[in-house]
Amino acid sequence: MSMKLKIIKSFKFEGTKLIDKSFKYSPAAAKNIIAHGENEIVFFSSEIEDIGCGLVWIKEDTFRYISSPEAKDERDIWKEPVILSCNEGVMLLCPATKKLWMLTDINAEWKEIEVEDWPVNVIPMKIAVCGENGRFPIVCRCGNSLEATNSFTILSVDFASKKAQWLANATCVYANESIRQKHLDAIERADGKFDKVDFNYQPPMIGSIMEKEGKIYGFLEGNIINPAGMGVIGYYWFLEISKTGIFIEKIWGRDNLSRLKGKHGVRGKISGDRKWLIISPIFKTDEWKGKQKLIKIEDNEVIDFTMPRGCSSYRLIDIWGNHAFICDGNEGLAICNLES
Repeated sequence: MSMKLKIIKSFKFEGTKLIDKSFKYSPAAAKNIIAHGENEIVFFSSEIEDIGCGLVWIKEDTFRYISSPEAKDERDIWKEPVILSCNEGVMLLCPATKKLWMLTDINAEWKEIEVEDWPVNVIPMKIAVCGENGRFPIVCRCGNSLEATNSFTILSVDFASKKAQWLANATCVYANESIRQKHLDAIERADGKFDKVDFNYQPPMIGSIMEKEGKIYGFLEGNIINPAGMGVIGYYWFLEISKTGIFIEKIWGRDNLSRLKGKHGVRGKISGDRKWLIISPIFKTDEWKGKQKLIKIEDNEVIDFTMPRGCSSYRLIDIWGNHAFICDGNEGLAICNLES
């Protein structure tokens, strides 16, 4: 099956950088973006003309720059805010200040939601996520690797009381319980120092995550942060995982990429409507020749698509319903019809 993208609206944001860095170099790069409806998408940008960093919220024909709720002296470039999307609005989870802020719509002002008992090992990474029933799976980092996306936890938000709580400490992902327990025992022996453990285990990098109907799904991008210089990412899998990080079912992906000729590896992003997996090859020498693909989550069908004419420098960044969002990585954005 093949699909075509046809532009409905296009935007140019002069003085604003929509995407921080190339997706190739980090599992978190170019993922603090989320579709919030068929004609609606939200970015976090560290470069917005006149206001510095904050949100770029686009809805139909209008857009708004919204300054970050964090004061300039509170910000930390290695603890950037994370966008959370839900039916109630858009939130910004700020690990530098350990606060959660909410906008109910594009014209609203920031309102704080109290976060209770922030665990020491929870450092959220800038991978936007869509929540369900007030629950948001959050990709985190453990250890000293600043770009690592090697763990996750769940944030639960009560919108009526305007309070939120972490349901557990961050956990890595494991193939089985035996490996998990050995790793946890090693962390305990190292007095909680993740990088000082005496058990040789490299946790997978989580490229995207969602909770749907009480089940957690994630896309794993091997266990290397930046494979660009190595030529291989090892493996990639979309799978169901338990709340403690154990593999439940591998759904779509590939193992043993190092045994193949050439360079291999992909990044994956779950769409804002949680119906698609957007696959972006890191290398142009793999079997897809660097071309993005779509995986339909309901049946794992792999779908080719064609970009609009004149948009060869653009990448597909999100989908909601029949609308796709494409971006050139700098100032250009377009909303497209997704046509069979």
